[in-house]
Amino acid sequence: MLSAPSDSVERDGAIVAAAWLAAPGATPATAYFGLASELEGGYALYPVAWASLGLAGAATPTRMDDTPAPYGGAQALSTRVEPAQPGAYHGSTAVDRNTPLLSDGTPALAPAWRYLCFPQATAAITTIGLPLIAR
Repeated sequence: MLSAPSDSVERDGAIVAAAWLAAPGATPATAYFGLASELEGGYALYPVAWASLGLAGAATPTRMDDTPAPYGGAQALSTRVEPAQPGAYHGSTAVDRNTPLLSDGTPALAPAWRYLCFPQATAAITTIGLPLIAR
């Protein structure tokens, strides 16, 4: 999940995930992974939704900027990397024009994307000592 879902409501001053997020589904909770920018206006909604879906560690996402892949096996990741388009924090996790780039032009979030999509492969690569390059 890239900057999603944000389906929640406020009840008595607390953010509560929409009921459908906790409903049983075909996908096991261990197969869900999320990434969001902490600088997004709606960031506080994602950890609540992720926790409702059953993501381990959702209440305190692992900041990918400070932790190398495979991020300690975390299912919930966050970032504070500045987007390519100033202020476009929400789209920075998935929209090409907003994707933060490294000085060589490669996407700064590429290691996280690889991990979100292929967590077992990422863990295996880093275990045998191969670098996770951004290309």
